[in-house]
Parts: sequence; C-alpha cells; structure tokens
Amino acid sequence: MFGPGSGSTETASECLSFRLRWKGGRFGSPSESSRWRRPEVPGTLIAGFGNELRGDDGFGVEVIHQLEAAAPLGDEVRLLEVGTGGLSLAQALLTPYDCLIIVDAMTRGGTPGTLYVLEVEGVESAAGIDLHLAIPARALSAAQALGALPGRIYMVGCEPLEVDDLVMGLSGPVRAAVSPAIRRIRELVAIKQSAAEVIGYE
Repeated sequence: MFGPGSGSTETASECLSFRLRWKGGRFGSPSESSRWRRPEVPGTLIAGFGNELRGDDGFGVEVIHQLEAAAPLGDEVRLLEVGTGGLSLAQALLTPYDCLIIVDAMTRGGTPGTLYVLEVEGVESAAGIDLHLAIPARALSAAQALGALPGRIYMVGCEPLEVDDLVMGLSGPVRAAVSPAIRRIRELVAIKQSAAEVIGYE
C-alpha cells in the first residue's frame, strides 16, 4: 500500500521520494517528448499492488482481477498483478512501455473509499535493489535505477478503511470504489490511445 501512516513498514521519505501531481477530473495532454514509437509489445502496463489477506490493502489486486474479467483494453495494454512482490514490476518494465498505471490502496487522510488519480514525477534511483519491493515507491526507484521507467506514470489509489487486520475482502466503501477506479483507468488508456492516433507513430 502507498502512503505514510498506512501501518506498513515504509517511511514517509521513501513514499515521497517522487512528486505526485494531482490530475483531478482532467488529464494533461502528452508533450512532444512523449511521442509514441510503434511498440512491438504493449504500450501501457497496468500494475496492481496489495495484499488480499489485509482487507483494503488488496484494492489494487481486485481492480486487476476485474479488469481481467472485463472487456479488453486493447492489444497494447498489459495487466500485471504485482501483489506484494514489487520486484516483478521492475522486471516487467525491462520491456519498454510508454505508460505505467499503478493501482494501490493509498492513505492520504481522506474518507475511506475516496479515489485519487495522480501523476508521478521525479522518481529517484534506488541505491541498491531491494528484494522486498512491496510498495510502489521502492519498485519505481528500482526501475529508475535500471533505466526502465516509462515516460508517463500514473497512480490510481483508494483511501482504505482497514488494512491492519488479517481479513479477506474489501470493506464496503473501498469495494464501491473499484468500478469508478476502472472507469478512470479506461479514461487514461483512451486518452493515451487517442493521443497516439493524433501524434502518429515514428
């Protein structure tokens, strides 16, 4: 889970090692520097973090499960259930992607079930590769150290109600946020795909 005060082992400095820019209800258009090249692999990676045994911490994993069961997002989109093994994200990013969307429980002090859509900037490289990359901040830092970060990174997060108890399943407010989260993810993917059509492939 992402965010200080979440009951997990990350520190505030680790969580805030990159800047998060609020995207709100309107997403920025791609810059010239983020022009697409025709990929031989999926252009967007959607990665779900979390532990399904810790209640709302399983938010990201549940979103991935529902996306897998829903209509496909497109041939250039790959879904990845990271769970608590963030090293798999760093490894997956060794295959070039233009865009990364991370889905996770996110403690920011809001009402449980509040949905956040943020753009990640300024990721710092990790000094070493930590095999226990259970949180997005560490996984992104590892990917940066490997030179594997996409040009655009978003986080879609949900304020949890409870993550400390050993319990299966999401709380009511967080489960209600799953469908809106999927809609926002589809918006991000659609905007990126339409931008690719307008800009063209190199």
